[in-house]
Amino acid sequence: MSHPLFNAAAVLSLALIAACSRSDISAPATTVAPDQQTQIVTPEPSASSAPEETTPETVADDPNEFFVSALIGSPDNDGQTADTPWLSLEASIARLTPGQTLAVMDGVYNELNEPGNAHYAVDVDGEEGRWITITAAPDAQPVIEASGGNAIVVRGNYIEVSGFRI
Repeated sequence: MSHPLFNAAAVLSLALIAACSRSDISAPATTVAPDQQTQIVTPEPSASSAPEETTPETVADDPNEFFVSALIGSPDNDGQTADTPWLSLEASIARLTPGQTLAVMDGVYNELNEPGNAHYAVDVDGEEGRWITITAAPDAQPVIEASGGNAIVVRGNYIEVSGFRI
């Protein structure tokens, strides 16, 4: 079970990110662990410090890597490759288990799952050493269009969210 102060900090920080309507601002990485009173926000790495680029072809063999695309996805796809991504970001998040990564491809994501509260809710939990990561796919700039609620509310533990434009 999550600590109430932890959840409040995660919701507040992500709400502040969502409140920003400028399209030229990228959301920093948000890392949350249950034993912390606050979340850790890490700026995106600069191009000079970025790790070696990984293309969808090289991660397609990873059974813990999944893809979602608002542009070419389908609920009938397996989500295992950039060529067969899932469609719904919310449904994709709900499928994740500890140690898995969701690579979010280009597109505008604007599902409103909790009207008045959140477009996307992360209610799944990772584990110590097996975090759940929700991140932009390589070379992608996914956009969460937030209106009428927070962009992302993180209620789970051991979650990392990064690379979105809000």
